[in-house]
Amino acid sequence: MHRPRLIGLVGALVLLAAGCGGEADVAAGGGTSTEETTGAHSPASTPTELEELTAVIPFPSGAVFYPLFVAEERGYFAEEGVSIDTVAVDGSGAVLQQLLSGQAQVGLPSPGPFMQAVHEGAELRSIYTLFQSNVFSLVTTPDTDVTSLEDLEGQTVGVGTIDGGETKFIKALLSESAGLEEGDYDILAVGDGGSASVALERGEVAGYAASFPDVAILRLRGLELTDLVPEDFQSFFDSLIVVEDAFAEENPQLVEGIGRALARATVWGLDNPDGVLDITAASFPEEAEDREFTGAMLAETQSLFELPEEADGQWGYAVPEAVERYMGFLVEQGELDEPIDTAVFDNSHVEAYNDFDPADL
Repeated sequence: MHRPRLIGLVGALVLLAAGCGGEADVAAGGGTSTEETTGAHSPASTPTELEELTAVIPFPSGAVFYPLFVAEERGYFAEEGVSIDTVAVDGSGAVLQQLLSGQAQVGLPSPGPFMQAVHEGAELRSIYTLFQSNVFSLVTTPDTDVTSLEDLEGQTVGVGTIDGGETKFIKALLSESAGLEEGDYDILAVGDGGSASVALERGEVAGYAASFPDVAILRLRGLELTDLVPEDFQSFFDSLIVVEDAFAEENPQLVEGIGRALARATVWGLDNPDGVLDITAASFPEEAEDREFTGAMLAETQSLFELPEEADGQWGYAVPEAVERYMGFLVEQGELDEPIDTAVFDNSHVEAYNDFDPADL
């Protein structure tokens, strides 16, 4: 089954997609026209000449990054005077390289690699927070006696692979939230999909650490799952919209237009999941081959868009407290040498992003 694995500390998104042959050859914009797919049409006010930009995502998936594709297909970008071609590369590091080399103007890395790049001198800023919550889960089933993280002492926790991002996540989670260190519990690589569900059902593992596509697979197999990740860890946001400083400073209206189009596309997609799958299938036909799985992955993705109370209903908002906590956590874990200026998470355009009427979508 084609699906991405999300690699890196608390959401460093890196490509590990089975059956995807190649690094960066998938682009948005192909396939069915907007009218054929959605019935939408571009308004008469749409500029005749559009600014053509390239956006880079860290692995090939239309469902996971659907706001980009919906905004392009339904004309939201065009209404803002821009057309965005979306290309997939191999992980957040490659996303940042494309930005810094001038090969792309918009990138969607995870916060960890972004903050590391800024610390090393990259002149970048995050203008929009896409995923407002953590992409990893630690799930268990009602058949176990595990109801809290502390209950995992002396137990075995399953992961997809030992070197995967979920392993770093589980170690950090159990250390900080339950005071459990390696040796207090065992970690066992059980794979994903069917093998992971069998390990849970047979009691070979008491819990399973997974990214949201893996959770989608388990739910599709009919497992009843309980997520043990506490609320404070859920605030580890992910998937940022990042541009170079110079681009943001020279194109403030364009930045606002991109953010507004993404916000509109997000809201439309939440109300029209089938429409999202129709649109993204044009660019990622492999996801359309198993629409049930892709739909389940989309549902898991959409849960990541849910706005925290601190965002006050504003799409794209970077919660300052969450930024500081995430940064402090990376420093504590040795993933970041020292804190960086939190101003690189720029909220100055958020009000403009949300200047639209959902009823008009």
